[in-house]
Parts: sequence; C-alpha cells; structure tokens
Amino acid sequence: GDLLLRTGRDFSSEQVKDMSPVDKTFSHGGITIVENNRIFVYHVEPDYYHIKDKVRKEPLDSFIDVKNNAGFALGRFRMDSTEKVQFTAYLEEQYQKQIPFDMSFELASDDSMYCSEMISKGLSLATAGRIRIKAIPLEDRSKFKQIRQYFKLQDKQFIHRPIIPIDRLFLHPACTLIRRYEYLR
Repeated sequence: GDLLLRTGRDFSSEQVKDMSPVDKTFSHGGITIVENNRIFVYHVEPDYYHIKDKVRKEPLDSFIDVKNNAGFALGRFRMDSTEKVQFTAYLEEQYQKQIPFDMSFELASDDSMYCSEMISKGLSLATAGRIRIKAIPLEDRSKFKQIRQYFKLQDKQFIHRPIIPIDRLFLHPACTLIRRYEYLR
C-alpha cells in the first residue's frame, strides 16, 4: 500500500510534472503490493497503441527502471491494516476490470482513470473519506497547451478542468515521503 513515485525521462513526463503546482519532481505514481515475496506496482499510464494503456500490476524493477527514469521516491499514507486491505482490493478490482487510461482527465467518471485519480479514489474509498486528495482546476493555458496537444484534446476539454496533480498525493498531510532516490547519470 505504499506510494511509489517516479521521474520519467520522456517529453510527456516533463509535461505531467509541470502540472504540479508545488513540487514538480515526479511524473507518475503507483501503489506497491507484495505478492509471493515479489513487489509489484499498480498503476495506469497512456499507450497510444492501446496495448498497455490499462491498469497494470507491474514488477517493481520495471516500474522504476533506470533507462526510462531519473529517479523515484517512496511515500506512505497513514492507514490502518483494514484500510490497506480495502485500498489494495480496490486497485486489484481496477486491474481485473482492465480500466483504461483516461486520455481526457475526467474525474467524474470511473470507466477510465489516470494514475493520481485512481490512487485518490482508492484512498477515499478505503478510508471512508478520511483521506481525500483535493483536485485543483487547470487554469494556466501554458501548462496544458503542450499536454493538450499530446493527448489530442481541444482547449475547451482542458481549461478549468479539475485535475489531481502528482504532488497532491505526496504533499497530502496523511502521506509521509520516506525516501527519494536520484539515479546518477
């Protein structure tokens, strides 16, 4: 149930990091689980070939590989054991349903999600609303111009849209950032 964040090296990661208003370090997040003595990460990210754009349960070493990432961090939400079980059950359910990546960043629906949206909804459900990640409106046109093009959306689909930037997860008062790791080049 720990939060795993990573800093991608690609163009889209730069755009996602820029959407965070306070700490622009990380571009992607997932939640760790231990299964058969191996660590996996539940997450969802875009794939324009629609092969791997569904919720994934990916091995840890693949999620944080040095080839595609500049570093990673580990955070922990204050949850009791029952909440952790409910949280990971929610993530497993999204994985089993093969929920696709939400290309339009629409928080109102649950039929597609982006990484911080899935984590936020799972936390709220598992903690009966005790941990709620606040969405913020995307107002700055300069921040969404390039990502809008990347996701092939129109301005009206993005402007004022409430989103959950990555930094809202680890800066939340219920989360403790345990450690940051930066890869040497």
